[in-house]
Amino acid sequence: MELALAHLLIATGNDEEGTQRLRSYLARSPKDQQAWYLLGKTYLQLSEKSLAQINAIDPNSVTAHEITGEIDESMHNYDGALAEYNKAVQLAPDQPGAHYHLGNAFWLQGKWESAQKEFQAELRNDPANCTTQWKLGNSLLAENKAPSEAIIPLDRAVAACPGLMQARVDRASALIKLDQPAKAMDDLLIAEKDSPREPSIHFLLAKAYKALGRATESKMEIESFGKLQREAGEATAGQAKDVMQVKDSSQ
Repeated sequence: MELALAHLLIATGNDEEGTQRLRSYLARSPKDQQAWYLLGKTYLQLSEKSLAQINAIDPNSVTAHEITGEIDESMHNYDGALAEYNKAVQLAPDQPGAHYHLGNAFWLQGKWESAQKEFQAELRNDPANCTTQWKLGNSLLAENKAPSEAIIPLDRAVAACPGLMQARVDRASALIKLDQPAKAMDDLLIAEKDSPREPSIHFLLAKAYKALGRATESKMEIESFGKLQREAGEATAGQAKDVMQVKDSSQ
């Protein structure tokens, strides 16, 4: 009954109450794929309406370009996203967030040097942004720059946001490369406690234990890494199958 009511509310333009009904229904029936599909479709429609309203106010505003870029980015249309984010940067080069969006689009494509340039520009506008500090350090590691160079923004990221586990994991990776496995263990054990099923953490733990001469623990972590990698691959395959089923049933 509640799902049918949600359908009716959304169909008649009452999206807000309709999505509330859907969320309530999904809290009790979290495996109903049709309901999840309807919720996602409704959110997409709401995003399109919001963007239309923003464009009606000023299609050449920083906000309009950033939101359009985010939509392009979500669809992996990175060329479109870069074009929109570039326009936002040109309009407001000193506005926090503008360079981050552009840098993140480069980062998602593995264009590390371009990403670093934009992250550094963002940090001049917003030096306390720990996510930008982390992604700067991450891109330096990914480009195989000296780990001593990457450790600087990673230290700042962890200092500003101790709960940013990605920064801790990347800092541990840099510390292992700097032959400081004992220090790396501090970050890795915290990260493992937060995300025990993340394969990359166990892989780095194996490297740190090996460097410390603890072969038994290293072997155990490699086994955990392999098991979690296999499970992650199986889960991804299952999710892809579910998506195809939802697409087929919606046609």
